[in-house]
Amino acid sequence: MKRSSKRILIIALLIGFLFMGISVWSAFDTIDFVRTSKVAIGTIVDHNVTEERDNNRTRTVYRPIITFKTAEGKDVVFVSGSGSEGAKDEIGQTQKVYYAADNPENVKESSIFGLWGASIVTGAIGLPFLLAGLLAIGSMHRRKKREQHLFRNGQSITAIISEVKRSPDLAENDHIPWQIFAKWKNPATSEEITFESNCIWFDPTPYVKSETVRIYFPTNVDTHSSLVQLFEDPDSYAMDTHFLPQK
Repeated sequence: MKRSSKRILIIALLIGFLFMGISVWSAFDTIDFVRTSKVAIGTIVDHNVTEERDNNRTRTVYRPIITFKTAEGKDVVFVSGSGSEGAKDEIGQTQKVYYAADNPENVKESSIFGLWGASIVTGAIGLPFLLAGLLAIGSMHRRKKREQHLFRNGQSITAIISEVKRSPDLAENDHIPWQIFAKWKNPATSEEITFESNCIWFDPTPYVKSETVRIYFPTNVDTHSSLVQLFEDPDSYAMDTHFLPQK
């Protein structure tokens, strides 16, 4: 993997872990808040109306203004954190709320978004980054493990290096990788097969000292009849490029 790809992977994982960490922390904070808070029944008395820009358009958002009375008889008024286009909540409608016993101004509505909104939003942001990073790591680990298994236990053939060139179709972030291509002629059919290396993110030409390279594949492959199918799936064989430096 080239360095820029590694940086992108690390950034994706950091973003994923950061937002998922915030999501989990927020969830536990909400659980603790609900456990230690008091419950009251609030009433919608009005709406807080704001103009907000969204996708290059202005929309009118209505957020309910809710009032409730604490156990000590104190009246508390707050604006709901959730809103909508159009006053969907009718004045006079009641709403269960949780408030901190030592600070009644710290209040949450008894609704999915009112209680878990922060956890849901941060989790929705972090999960795709985390999954993408973990899947990429898993894929790289599986490929490396497969190649190591082939090098240790597979059978091999000697192919003649035909060319070393860049492969624009495999470019990442405008960086074009190099590949080594090698040909092998099936002695049974005289059919010529071309094998390709993994992506190489530097010019390997100065390090190619031999005219041949070993190709490893599973032991259950018949070299006289099955290598055509093998060539069609680059993940089923491995070219030995240990002569290249690790960059």
